[in-house]
Amino acid sequence: MYIKSFIPKSTSLLLDLPDSFVGEHVRIVAAVVKTQECSPERRRSRIAQTYSKYPKADLTSLKFDREEANENS
Repeated sequence: MYIKSFIPKSTSLLLDLPDSFVGEHVRIVAAVVKTQECSPERRRSRIAQTYSKYPKADLTSLKFDREEANENS
């Protein structure tokens, strides 16, 4: 396996592979690697913003009967 990380300066790329790769089937995969970590405050803000879009349900009046739930009917 051969991994190389870099920041491209243009849209074209010239890649030098190891000699052992010559004549072999080689797969090239390009992916953007995000290296910046979010601060805990920003992460909490993003989570709150994402989940605030979902409808909220008021479960304060919910009565749960464990015995009824565990009955073998």
